[in-house]
Amino acid sequence: MKTVFKLAVIASSVLLAACGGSDSDNSPSLNDFDVDLQSFNYVSTGVSLEAEYSVEPFSQEVTLFDGSVYGVVTNESLLIQYEGAELPSYKVEVALKDANTDTVLDEQDLNVSSSSDDKLVFAVGDLTNAVDDPARLIILDEPDDEVPDGKVALYVMNLRDTSSTASTYSISIDGTQVQSGLTQGALSSVIEVAESADVLITVTDNNTSQDCTITNFDWSVDDEWIVVFDKANLNQCYEPVAID
Repeated sequence: MKTVFKLAVIASSVLLAACGGSDSDNSPSLNDFDVDLQSFNYVSTGVSLEAEYSVEPFSQEVTLFDGSVYGVVTNESLLIQYEGAELPSYKVEVALKDANTDTVLDEQDLNVSSSSDDKLVFAVGDLTNAVDDPARLIILDEPDDEVPDGKVALYVMNLRDTSSTASTYSISIDGTQVQSGLTQGALSSVIEVAESADVLITVTDNNTSQDCTITNFDWSVDDEWIVVFDKANLNQCYEPVAID
């Protein structure tokens, strides 16, 4: 049987709206906001990941990674509704599951209270038994750094380090080291890139280095970008993805 994985996201309000029993003429008004979830499928073997999430008592279902393969990125929004003017806090439960058995492989609890809590959700891991790297979630706040006019914000994530002896790595841009001490799956600090620039990105651990050359790329179409170094192949990076 082919193994299929499900990424489930459930949000529940700490201050739930009333489910019934009130006079319709006196019903409080509803307000809402969206929490954007940009999801990255980096579970090696290319299995599908599905996501369902809901807000009580208002429910919705959305599928992420529908039939997707390794490296695919999707964007969805979680609609949160609440009564009155006071904005409640919501707990968001995120679980990566084996959809065949419903076994939870990893889960995290997050608190969101506004659209400024937008998240980057990475499903990562290696299911080929080539290395000891179980499927898991990495969930990060969406970055929001200011850069000068004529430049864009670039962030780098390294997933290629599978060596048990390589605990940290560094990043170089065009041959000059700009950051060090980063761990696998960590998002780098902001790197400023000129909108018209060709860029050579290098990640280096204590064993090897890997280059990623990005040429003839139009950085100007968005303000923030992420480049992920591939884990499945160890010899490439994916082209920049705009952070939405």
